[in-house]
Amino acid sequence: MAVTIFIKNHKGQAYTVQLDDTEFQGATVLDLKKKIEALERIPVSQQRLIFNGREVNDNFLLSYYGIQNASHIYSNLRLRGGAEPGGPGDPGLGDKDGKNRSNERLADF
Repeated sequence: MAVTIFIKNHKGQAYTVQLDDTEFQGATVLDLKKKIEALERIPVSQQRLIFNGREVNDNFLLSYYGIQNASHIYSNLRLRGGAEPGGPGDPGLGDKDGKNRSNERLADF
């Protein structure tokens, strides 16, 4: 008997991943991500899998999270983002005294 897991991707498309019983018993989240990579061509490193409202960790067994036959998992992409903090010459939106330079510029207006 096979275990079927329903996956819904970031585009709203749904598909299934099937594992046989023996494969499922030792399957980790990383193993599932590899199967998704083969289907969707999304690298494992860019996948975030959400089950029951929380992100699942690559190193844990699927059974640890309660994932079983007919479970639904959401597949999202890891978003790049963030920036390096500003350097010593870049005070950002305010200075060390808590003053906001834009307010000073408005006063000159």
